[in-house]
Amino acid sequence: MRHLEATMFVLAVTLCTPMSFALAQGCGNTEAVAQGETLEQLATRCNTTAEAILSANPSLDRSEIHAGLQLKMPADVDGDWLGRARDAVRDAGERVNQAAEAAGRSVSDYLSDQPDLNRDILEFGERLGLPGVSTKESRGADVTVTTRSAGPGEEVTLNASGLPGGVEVLIGVRVGNGAPFRTISHAQTSRAGTLQVMVPVPEQAQKGQEIAFAVETANGRVRVVSEPFSVGARQ
Repeated sequence: MRHLEATMFVLAVTLCTPMSFALAQGCGNTEAVAQGETLEQLATRCNTTAEAILSANPSLDRSEIHAGLQLKMPADVDGDWLGRARDAVRDAGERVNQAAEAAGRSVSDYLSDQPDLNRDILEFGERLGLPGVSTKESRGADVTVTTRSAGPGEEVTLNASGLPGGVEVLIGVRVGNGAPFRTISHAQTSRAGTLQVMVPVPEQAQKGQEIAFAVETANGRVRVVSEPFSVGARQ
């Protein structure tokens, strides 16, 4: 998983790097080969690729590289940047596929189990302007309550989705507007990141008081809170 996170970090850096950086570190339209410098080293120094330099100098032969040789630098800065971004995206996709195979899951199921990673990938796609990729309609993690007319001591059903798969979660309750949440039980999400559990309305709750439930991963990274509702009459 650390290799995958590192790849996503490289992808983020690649996508956020200004395109004008491609000819940084003093490299101009032409550049002289330094003493003992290879074509690959020159490409690295000028933030481009050896292939791009060879394309910009079609008559150049690798065996002719020597100190002081003036070479034309690639003028297609945008293309160079897009090439690096494309390579980073492809590498990230391979990492996701490898992680899914190691977990014995399909890529789609694996991403369902990793909502944070899935959201990151969608956000990168949206920033690139890829057609059909949007995070605006995704609600992310969510929790709803059924049997909302329950009174003190009666159970309600919590339905949660968009959580990490197969992890322990804490369930909390807040009685009264502005009151702190307190933990009342533990549960575990399904492999798909869903949860359905019955929890009681606290006995001390009074009819008409506002009540809300929260579901939080044990590591504290994801926390969702239900819409508040009024406590009903005790049956």
